[in-house]
Amino acid sequence: MPDPSTSFYFATVTYTTLGHGDIVLSTEARIVATFCAITGLLTFGISTAFLTGVLSRILPDMIGELTRSG
Repeated sequence: MPDPSTSFYFATVTYTTLGHGDIVLSTEARIVATFCAITGLLTFGISTAFLTGVLSRILPDMIGELTRSG
């Protein structure tokens, strides 16, 4: 990578699995990009599952409170 800002841009684009393709890595560095993309997919999946679990516990309580007060 030529500079830190380009490195950060590449890591962010790869981590979010957008992969614009405007920065091409050498053959040796492609494995790093692959692991960045896989890590991004797993992290977004875990975040989605966590938020769904939290909302499923919070929303029934909020709906019950609104029903009792109304």
